[in-house]
Amino acid sequence: MKTPSDDLKNMLAAWRVEPEFRPGFNREVWCKIAASNAVRRESFWQNLLSTLFAAPRLATVTALAVAVLTLSLGSAHLAARNANARQWTMLEERYARSIDPLTRSSMKE
Repeated sequence: MKTPSDDLKNMLAAWRVEPEFRPGFNREVWCKIAASNAVRRESFWQNLLSTLFAAPRLATVTALAVAVLTLSLGSAHLAARNANARQWTMLEERYARSIDPLTRSSMKE
């Protein structure tokens, strides 16, 4: 005897979905995605800048924070560059001593 579940299984097995898309559908979708991303990107920066510079107090704090950050990064860069130069000089001296036959003979004694 056939059960209702057998009929359902047969109907589901025979069921096929074949979607039809109009010409240019993919292009339209990607254009909409690109447009929404551009709007979102512009609105983020506009919102950020308008928030930071909305009040004179916030504008002053933002300008001071940028100045302090710039000075900190600049001084850190100079210190790192000087430390790197000292390290290279020390390595050059060590290498010169290691290949110099006079200093090598005095190192063995």
